[in-house]
Amino acid sequence: MKLATLKNNMRDVQLVVVNLTLDKAVVEADIVLTLQDGLDNWHDISPKLEIVYNALNKGEINNTIAF
Repeated sequence: MKLATLKNNMRDVQLVVVNLTLDKAVVEADIVLTLQDGLDNWHDISPKLEIVYNALNKGEINNTIAF
């Protein structure tokens, strides 16, 4: 799984899931909003992010952003 952060107006940056080729990313704010949230709740969040990562690599997610 590949994760990255995007700058935003908050102290803790936005966490995004990035595809294998590093050209698309998706924000999954309903799962995790910030990097710190992800770190604090990694045990619960990581399986959900793994599902998103796999779907992103299969082209099953439409709301991607260029990365």
